Amino acid sequence: MTLISNEIYMLNGVKDSIIVSLADNRLTYRNEKDRKKRYKSGKKLFKIEYLNATVSFFGSLQIINEKNNCELLCDWMPKFIQNRHAHTKLIDFGNDLRNELNKRSIKDHLRMDPSGVHLCGYRQDGVPEFMHFSNCSIRPDGFYDNILDSYKDIEEDFLGRDAIEFGWDGTNPESIIAENRMRLYRNGDVRAHSAAWEKLDEVFQIVFTFNDFKRPYSSSNEDIRKLIKQKLTFISALYNAWSTTKMVGAPWDIIILRPKKEDKEPSNEIPS
Repeated sequence: MTLISNEIYMLNGVKDSIIVSLADNRLTYRNEKDRKKRYKSGKKLFKIEYLNATVSFFGSLQIINEKNNCELLCDWMPKFIQNRHAHTKLIDFGNDLRNELNKRSIKDHLRMDPSGVHLCGYRQDGVPEFMHFSNCSIRPDGFYDNILDSYKDIEEDFLGRDAIEFGWDGTNPESIIAENRMRLYRNGDVRAHSAAWEKLDEVFQIVFTFNDFKRPYSSSNEDIRKLIKQKLTFISALYNAWSTTKMVGAPWDIIILRPKKEDKEPSNEIPS
């Protein structure tokens, strides 16, 4: 399996916002011939520079490439990103990727494993967006069912659903009113992440009140990355010490995005 996550922090509306994307490096895939599971390390999170966005994936990892050879998605994805630089909208990139994966996925493998793709980034007007597509449904207990041999349509989870709670009118970035609010999207083996992630934020808030602990001074990328790494170290330790199957594993990739705009002083508040 895997663990991928995207967090959209709105410190003061969407113009003062931060996106944190992360993924572990534990790859689980099926042998092409006997379908037995194999394990290795590799990237599942990639930056799309020309869209100020990221793409990450979980589940089925093998496709049939342009040369009709079996290839791992971690090796194929960078080439796809490079060859699609003409896209100016993340939704168009996502639909292109979904169509390509439906054409190249190994159907026998796909119907055996829950699988999906996260797309998260900033529109040209600085509005954050998150969308995903998958071949399955997720149950309230964190497990997956209704697994298909193809990927379903893209769902625009943030702008099409969650941002409406903050006043999003579908057009004007200023319509989103949110201060120190966050939306979190995760897939893969999310059980430990769900159990610990937000509670670790509560731990930090208490510890940073101690006089002999140095509180991070800002929402700089360096401070955010340090906090995220500490939380991920705890998640990894849970799997290493207690899990009978190492579904999630370090090292971790972390990408931090901000809207492209004029330079300004970062907020003094730490996302929580």
